[in-house]
Amino acid sequence: MKKIVFMAAALIMSSTVSAEDVEISETTTPASENAFDAFYIGAGIGGSFMQCTEDASDFNQKENRFIGSVILGGGKTFKQNLYVGGEALMDFTKAKDKTFTNGNDSLTIKYQGITPQLALRLGYANSDYGALFYGKAGMSFNKGKAYGRRNDADWSESHTEAGLVLGLGVEKALCKKFSARLEGDYNCGGKKGSVKFNKGFTIRALAAYNIKY
Repeated sequence: MKKIVFMAAALIMSSTVSAEDVEISETTTPASENAFDAFYIGAGIGGSFMQCTEDASDFNQKENRFIGSVILGGGKTFKQNLYVGGEALMDFTKAKDKTFTNGNDSLTIKYQGITPQLALRLGYANSDYGALFYGKAGMSFNKGKAYGRRNDADWSESHTEAGLVLGLGVEKALCKKFSARLEGDYNCGGKKGSVKFNKGFTIRALAAYNIKY
């Protein structure tokens, strides 16, 4: 009789432990929602570090400016971690003219105030930490203008060209609706004749409002 009672108690304890294990496993493996499956609109600030050169005069002028940025885009994660997205971005800053003189020769470079950009973002999304690490590739629409005087003759060149942009960034979800990111990109710029323009780096800190699919 004692053996039967002992065996019954052991069976009950074993069943209880198994049930608890099942319950724990069911409650600790929920489907995680990815914060970056969304359309978004945002804005931010940053710095632009651009360069213009003119081969004929060995002119090399750097222009560092404060910028404001706006973004509009969307993205989707696949297989839980692979992120694919696209966005339109526009940088705003004050247009400036810089003049370089060499004897009787002069060169004036006009730096554009608005720079639009279209880009594709590819990255790794970690839903547990609400973080996205990404690279970006796209086209920036660069407008360059240079004018001056060389060999006692006036000259002027103006050109708009799409230049390759490559960048890296990290984004963090702050809550269900908002995220913040820090990114940097390199603009290959454009060229017209002997003048190369709008070539350099841009760094941005951005905040976005996300609209879930």
